[in-house]
Amino acid sequence: MRAPIRPFVAGCLAFTLATPAPSSRADAGTEATATASAQIRPDGPRQGRSGMQYLTIQGKENGEGGRFATFCVLDFPAAGLDLDKGKVEQMTLTLTQSLTAYARDGKVKFYLTGKLDAVTGPTARPFRFDLGSADGVGDQLDPRVGVGSGTFAKKETGRVDTFTLTIDEAARKLLDAQPRDGGTVRLVIVPDDPNVAATYYGWVTNEPAQKPRLTVGGGEKAP
Repeated sequence: MRAPIRPFVAGCLAFTLATPAPSSRADAGTEATATASAQIRPDGPRQGRSGMQYLTIQGKENGEGGRFATFCVLDFPAAGLDLDKGKVEQMTLTLTQSLTAYARDGKVKFYLTGKLDAVTGPTARPFRFDLGSADGVGDQLDPRVGVGSGTFAKKETGRVDTFTLTIDEAARKLLDAQPRDGGTVRLVIVPDDPNVAATYYGWVTNEPAQKPRLTVGGGEKAP
């Protein structure tokens, strides 16, 4: 268990029902590894290596006045995925647990967004977790399409959680807008529980297998 880190993110940081499968990987399909990840808090993106090394999704009851409330952004290269226009029906997101002392079970939601502004760096927009909005995002990452929800169940560091994501027509339009060469698929993960503190590895890790992965196709289609 890694030590708790309370108080990210490189690169340009793009679902309808999601269900977690306990410790299994996608069986088929084209797969891409995350090339950027960010943790967005009320005071802005979490900075330093920890901001890129971990993903924490925390509800408003984390920290005094919601100080540690967090939503996350994940970027994947479109070039690594089979994104036939109008044909994508399913994706699988694979995350590896990285537990902290403050990790707590709870629900999260997933979104696909067409907003690809830089999250950190000299040209970054000042993204914040908006404590006045339901999920902390507000309209900062519009257009976005909800692709379902899942449950974080605290087990052990290294446990692999997979979430099957069904792509509807609105989500397909966002995917179809991305060029196959140089395009980005951006996902947003938000708390759906005021007490949740889901903790996973981000895109900067010494073990490539721990990085977030996105697969198009494979597995069983969500109901």
